[in-house]
Amino acid sequence: MNYKRIYESLIDRAKNRNLEQYTETHHIIPKCMGGSDEKENLVELTPEEHYVSHQLLVKIYPDNRRLAKAAHMMATGRITNKAYGWVKRKFINAMKIDQAGSGNSHYGTMWIHNIELRENKRVLTEDDIPEGWVKGRKIKWNEPTEHHCKRCDKVFHSMNKVVAFCSTECRYSKYGRFKGRETELISNYNQTLSMNKALKAMGFKGAISHYYEWAKQVLEENKHLLIAPIFQPPSKRSLTE
Repeated sequence: MNYKRIYESLIDRAKNRNLEQYTETHHIIPKCMGGSDEKENLVELTPEEHYVSHQLLVKIYPDNRRLAKAAHMMATGRITNKAYGWVKRKFINAMKIDQAGSGNSHYGTMWIHNIELRENKRVLTEDDIPEGWVKGRKIKWNEPTEHHCKRCDKVFHSMNKVVAFCSTECRYSKYGRFKGRETELISNYNQTLSMNKALKAMGFKGAISHYYEWAKQVLEENKHLLIAPIFQPPSKRSLTE
């Protein structure tokens, strides 16, 4: 396919018209190839034409990494078809070449870390590593924290600083204050066909947090007593079909 001829045809058509709509200014000869900001080198294109023109330029000059980067930047927020794939691949290849060796912004440096200070930083590769510092980057400084289970008061350790229960059993045992109200919940659900409304009718805050977990567990175990199935939000796929 003659991409150059297609590109020239697109530009020639744009030069001989006046559009009363949103347009984007395009450099006929890209600035990365020596093009100027002179009027003769500028043309007004629709957003669709502008992106297509940059795709064509990448096709015409496949070894020009700057053109690949420009096309990729234009794809952000606007591309919705498979054309993005080949532009992305061109961009990645261009970045690999540019970031190789001395082109990499971190070329000639290395990570070091200090356990006691809980710090890490980059230093020049040829520099001596300071006392107390070790080569490498250590990310996970946190250590397990001691907690007391809110249900059984057992002491346990966890990386999660806000965990409240030592086990799944203790977590679900907190529903004890709801015990004995299962029939009330089922009756309210059959009347309202809403878990949220059923819980509010019982004086709870609604289908949130542990109220929702308890209610869902009860309704799942008593499906045979419900006059309607438990409401499940439609999937994204079903919404688009």
